[in-house]
Amino acid sequence: MTNRITIREVAKEANVSIATVSKALNGVNVVRPATKERVLAAAQRLHYVPNLMGKQLKNTKTKMLGFYTTSIKGPYFSVLVEAIAREAETHGYAVNVFLSTDKRVVLNRILGGWLMALLDLKIF
Repeated sequence: MTNRITIREVAKEANVSIATVSKALNGVNVVRPATKERVLAAAQRLHYVPNLMGKQLKNTKTKMLGFYTTSIKGPYFSVLVEAIAREAETHGYAVNVFLSTDKRVVLNRILGGWLMALLDLKIF
């Protein structure tokens, strides 16, 4: 497994601070155009890919939707998921599909484990 290039390495390559790299990559208009160009060139040279999980944690928004189901059988499922994904994408969201044949697992994911424990739901 190869190591991911970090924002620190991009900063070192561009000879700027980590904060400057962050601002340049995120389009914050406080970075001089020449500096931004240097940062973007360094990021491209190093094949830098932003850490989406870190970005989502910082923003406290994942922009991800979960589609939980117990079955993907039937002729309509793929059409339904594709339609949901396309609509979500127009609003800047992505969709993850989670499949489990155990209804308790699906409900646990939707409602959260603490709620399931609190209510002690029994599903047959």
